[in-house]
Amino acid sequence: MTSPGIDLSALSPAAIVPVLIVVVGSFAALLGGVFSRRRSVDVAIGISVGALALSGLSIMALHPLRDPGPVTAFSRALVVDGLALVLSALFIVAAFVSLLLAVEYLRLRPRLAGEFCALILMATSGMMIMAMAQDLIVAFIALEVLSIALYVLAGFSTEDHRSNEAALKYLLLGAFASGFFLFGIGLLYGALGTTVVAGVGDQVVRPGFETLVPLGVGLLLIGLGFKAGFAPFHLWVPDVYQGSPTPVSAFMAAGPKAAAFALLFRIVDQTFVQSPELWQGALWGLAVATMTLANLAALRQTEAKRLLAYSSIAHAGYLLLGVLAGAFDRAGAVTALVFYLIIYALMKLGAFAVVELLQERHEGDLDLSAFRGLSRRHPGLAVAMGLLMFSLAGIPPLAGFWAKMLLFSTAIRAGLIGLVVIAVLNSVVAAYYYLRVVVIMYMEPGEEPTATQKRPGALFATWATSLASVVLGILPTALVELSRRVAGGLL
Repeated sequence: MTSPGIDLSALSPAAIVPVLIVVVGSFAALLGGVFSRRRSVDVAIGISVGALALSGLSIMALHPLRDPGPVTAFSRALVVDGLALVLSALFIVAAFVSLLLAVEYLRLRPRLAGEFCALILMATSGMMIMAMAQDLIVAFIALEVLSIALYVLAGFSTEDHRSNEAALKYLLLGAFASGFFLFGIGLLYGALGTTVVAGVGDQVVRPGFETLVPLGVGLLLIGLGFKAGFAPFHLWVPDVYQGSPTPVSAFMAAGPKAAAFALLFRIVDQTFVQSPELWQGALWGLAVATMTLANLAALRQTEAKRLLAYSSIAHAGYLLLGVLAGAFDRAGAVTALVFYLIIYALMKLGAFAVVELLQERHEGDLDLSAFRGLSRRHPGLAVAMGLLMFSLAGIPPLAGFWAKMLLFSTAIRAGLIGLVVIAVLNSVVAAYYYLRVVVIMYMEPGEEPTATQKRPGALFATWATSLASVVLGILPTALVELSRRVAGGLL
């Protein structure tokens, strides 16, 4: 006997097998950390990495790019297409690198290894659902799964008052943002009678909703703007990144931003494409304010994680160009966004891996003076950090240059010339603080050479990401083609 109103044929749990594997892995890591006291770190990390690997393999098995048609599941509440699966793979990589960075951190807190790994995996599952969400209620639930896990992770170092402060700020501001997002959903449902994204798009042009719909859209933008770090909702980002354990900061910089942009693009693309006046002006203003305020604030930073935090905010402003361009060139916008998000995530993970290597206890402040003379103390590490900084600055021929080139050229074709000019000027400003790190490493005297701390996970992450910036810069064609196939699967 079936419940009335529920179409069981529309339930497709096979479509979300990658998410289910990550969720099961989070529970297994939690139990493994509890019942293996002496080797809790190795067991929890091993289970988590295994779950991420299985999830990645299932993504390859389900990859829809062989069949361009997207697969909907659970009565159109979720869509499994190229964008969802490629970004899900990116989230898996971000979680894997964050776990590598956390190995030595957890060895100082072996009793908490299971909880840490479980929270990382649960946050990953929330991001994966956000990238698949076609229903605003499902998107809200996924957003809360991600947010609650991050609130706890931000305050994981309970003995550090900065970590406690970061968690409290994140929790309070995040609760307000969630309230705005949910209230926006309520207004749209009251006006249009549906929360399915495609259904909202079919109804949004109906007359009689001139007040409720724009207000609902505005509240949705506030909620997503907080998660993505748009100005003026960005004030939590530097404090939370600075106070959180460095592996958590790396995870937050790479994964949640991509998930927020995937959700934002789906909502804008499928819901309000017929009514650009509802969102284009707001996103234009958000893009200018975000990139400008972040880059100007970054010029004054002397702490490494705060510098990377403001850099992260600035990149969110650049990415808004891709969302705006989607109304005029959907395929080009998706291609540019996917390419940029992948490159950005890899560079941020690598930069935070270097910070992890230079910190003594994997948390707290790291003044830029710690980079003085790094070229003499650890020449290999200085080369890797230099490559990452050059790539984030968009200097050719590294991958960051092609990411910005593809994004800005797409925006120009969409007619956003004024916004591109502002973005280019901001990129010039950003180059100053990126290159300042390189100058400090190579041109300022520092301490005598010392032995590198034995953190193989962080070293692997550093070299893998820095080499990726070189390889993808010299040979970007494969990743660009993958991004184009993702865009083709959305059309």
